[in-house]
Amino acid sequence: MKIKQRDAFSHHLLVDDHYKLVLCAVPKVGSTEFARLILRMGNSTHWRRDPQRSGLARADRDRHVVSKLSLQRAQRFIDDRRYTWAVFFRDPAERLVSAYRDRVRPRLNVSFPDFVATLKAIRGTDPHWRPQRYLCNNDVLLKRYDFVGDFARIQPDARRLLEALGAWDHVG
Repeated sequence: MKIKQRDAFSHHLLVDDHYKLVLCAVPKVGSTEFARLILRMGNSTHWRRDPQRSGLARADRDRHVVSKLSLQRAQRFIDDRRYTWAVFFRDPAERLVSAYRDRVRPRLNVSFPDFVATLKAIRGTDPHWRPQRYLCNNDVLLKRYDFVGDFARIQPDARRLLEALGAWDHVG
């Protein structure tokens, strides 16, 4: 694996060694809660904190972020078939509206149609509205995933994933 390939995962690909989970945490698809889950699985004492806003939780989370690992360790997760790869997707229209309401409307005086027109013009790369297939190299690695969950069924799908990993009793 080359640095460029590892870094293409951005900070969205999280890994837990104990339960052998590699999770693509797609923004606007429960990514903050999935980051907290990874912290809980790793027995972090800071799992209740927001890993985007708390320095302590962010430092703990960064130990689980593939793009912050050594090239050798990152390659191991890709090659080792004992790791379960998981991702949750969300209806693209719902995700875009959620991104607008959470990220744009509170900060800018922009209507939703103007926001969409701007995205079309600039082909926005912000991960909150970037197509899900491009995050975590999903356009290339989707066949590597063992588990694909749906945001519309996040509770039963997350439970099914955690039960399959043997983690439900610990973090469920």
